[in-house]
Amino acid sequence: TQSTWGQVSKATEQIAAQCADLCEESLEVIRAGPYAKLEIDPKLVGSFIGNQGVNIHALQKETGATFFQIDQKGSFIVFAKEESLLERALEAAREYTAHSQE
Repeated sequence: TQSTWGQVSKATEQIAAQCADLCEESLEVIRAGPYAKLEIDPKLVGSFIGNQGVNIHALQKETGATFFQIDQKGSFIVFAKEESLLERALEAAREYTAHSQE
């Protein structure tokens, strides 16, 4: 029905707006601060990210950094607003993966 299509259209617009906001936030982080490449054992990528991203989201919230997975081989780019936050994020990621290998 027309009403259903209107609802779908409105929902699609809302999702697009949220994506645009998220992209803009990510671009601001990228423009604003330092970044580094992080390599993780490919066998640990799934557990590092976690079910539905729960682990990586927690790590991002804890450190204030943003992790972008760039391939399936365990490569990530980590962005932060400050060098100290970047170092904290990298150290936390290394600690997590070190504990996962034990």
